[in-house]
Amino acid sequence: MRRFLVALSAALMLCLPLTACDGREFALRAAQTLDISYTAYDAAMKVAADAHKSGRLDNAGRDRVIDAGQMYIDAWRMGMNALIVYVDAQSEENRGDVLKQLEAIRGRLNELLTLAAALKLDVENIMGWESRTPALE
Repeated sequence: MRRFLVALSAALMLCLPLTACDGREFALRAAQTLDISYTAYDAAMKVAADAHKSGRLDNAGRDRVIDAGQMYIDAWRMGMNALIVYVDAQSEENRGDVLKQLEAIRGRLNELLTLAAALKLDVENIMGWESRTPALE
């Protein structure tokens, strides 16, 4: 998945015209945000899987984490689609859609991490994921 995001970031840069530096920079930063959020999601899901495997997380807790993870993945896919539409259209009009989807991704990932913390999973080092994302404006 990480290779896909790196390739997508490179493709996004090539798709936008050279005169649209602000648009290219926005697309790159949005792709980086998608990548960082996915890395945090993946880490949280691995922590949950390890906890379940070792018996520290019961089946009901695992199912709650899986449901929260699926909500994040759905938001992530919508964010990826919004970014692709933004790049294909080469239009600033679609920037708001990307920002809206990235906000949904942030919300869903934070819900997953809050749930994981409530279930006493070791996600403290993942909780600060947003501080590693680039500013989009």
